[in-house]
Amino acid sequence: MNAVHIRNRFYMRDRLVSAIQRGTHRPPNQIANLIDSFSQHQLGVLATSIHEQPCSKETWNEVAAVFRSRARAVAAWDGRSLAQAHDGKARRS
Repeated sequence: MNAVHIRNRFYMRDRLVSAIQRGTHRPPNQIANLIDSFSQHQLGVLATSIHEQPCSKETWNEVAAVFRSRARAVAAWDGRSLAQAHDGKARRS
């Protein structure tokens, strides 16, 4: 793969993530699981429905990985702001 192909794949991934995020209120983990369970034909229909070109399964795997990482971040968040979390860590030292 050349650099242009890789760059285009990441641009496509970002556009798909953005469009899916705007179009649904499902939790990130559920979105990732749906993407994994869809066939290539279903993914092509989904891409077309959000005005994108159908793309490879590898690109969809990257999209699912973004939503999985968001799901892990949500699960790890304990409800405190970053400033509060930082203060709490400093107090424990």
